[in-house]
Amino acid sequence: MFSIVRHCTWVASRRTTVPLLGLRTVLPVWSTYNRTLKRTRQYASSNPHRPPSEQPVLVSLQETIPDVERSLDDLQDFADIELISGELEQTQRVLEDPHLWLTNPAGAAKAQSRLSDLQHQLSTRRKLRSSLDRLKELAALAEKAGDTDLQSSLLLDLRALKRSAEEHLMSLLLSGPWDQNSAFITIQACSHGAGTWVAALAHMYTRWARSKNYAVTAVEETLEDTATIASATLLVEGRYAYGYSQYESGVHQVRSSPEGRTAPGRQDVAHALVRVLPCIDEDDPILDIDLNPAHLEITTYDSAGVAHAGPKGSASAVRVVHTPTGIMASCEREPSQDRNRALALVLLKARLYGLASQKWGPLPADAPVDPNTQSPVRSYIHNPCTVEDLRTQYRVESDAAQRVFEGDLSGFIEASLRTFKKKA
Repeated sequence: MFSIVRHCTWVASRRTTVPLLGLRTVLPVWSTYNRTLKRTRQYASSNPHRPPSEQPVLVSLQETIPDVERSLDDLQDFADIELISGELEQTQRVLEDPHLWLTNPAGAAKAQSRLSDLQHQLSTRRKLRSSLDRLKELAALAEKAGDTDLQSSLLLDLRALKRSAEEHLMSLLLSGPWDQNSAFITIQACSHGAGTWVAALAHMYTRWARSKNYAVTAVEETLEDTATIASATLLVEGRYAYGYSQYESGVHQVRSSPEGRTAPGRQDVAHALVRVLPCIDEDDPILDIDLNPAHLEITTYDSAGVAHAGPKGSASAVRVVHTPTGIMASCEREPSQDRNRALALVLLKARLYGLASQKWGPLPADAPVDPNTQSPVRSYIHNPCTVEDLRTQYRVESDAAQRVFEGDLSGFIEASLRTFKKKA
């Protein structure tokens, strides 16, 4: 019945509605209400046997309106209008270059897409608030007339508006300049013997990425010995891969049992350092990181690690060192040397961005990372099975904790985004 009422409402107001995120913005309120009231009463008189509501519709409306208002108020905590406006102006200046579309069409298209996203962010919140105000006016008129059919239709619209506000909130949480990019996830053992934990984290992130339909490539791997991984770098390719994973950076600690229950003299703790960086295209028009060929030391080598001098050689694996900073990137997974070289250069550019933005310094080549000097992120305990984020205090246990090891990171990622994307 309610679907028919909603259809009648749309028919009655089709000449004065403007689509907004799947909602109806009704203008003018009074004339729309009168037409809708007539249609819903005609329907009610022709359908006397309607199923009773589980609870009064008016009560549901009175509870839903404040709930939607709170959702819209929450947007204030995550929308930095000044920051968005500043980036919008910067992007507009980039697009003002008359030669950009000729010299760098891919970069120009990306900048244009970003500009549209920023403009959408600035306008959507105003539209959401305007829609709520109009629905509140209609709800007041429906309450005054005692029209439960119209109230039921408005209740559905309010719930849809709340969903739209939640979707907009997620877009704000992922509104950073590189949040839409693919990501490099580097996992490094913090001590000798932590290679098994590095492999477990690589498995966890691979399963998470595949659950999001992202492509995963292991582009870099360093062995501690013949069977243990000292470090690994994954390329996770897909929209918002970096936005979702960016707050995974820091130390991840695993224990076989809670602290204080370990047998004397037994070492059951392993630490690994995770670093997440955006995959930045070479033709990105906003980020200015110039890879001067004179500053690059390129070495090729085979799978056994035997080096070949020069940028070209018989082996396909490639290692690139940025001599001014000492930052190194390598790739040996692709059969093509050109493909490995291109991936290594993209990874190097990401690490230079990390250094330039003061996220961290170069990755140490040989020395293990001291976990006490890095930010702790998450604690994993096998018995009893518990996983806890040490920054947000988000925690899961038992079966839910087991699923984390298989890539179910959605709760931790959302908690991190809500914590760290909130305005100061």
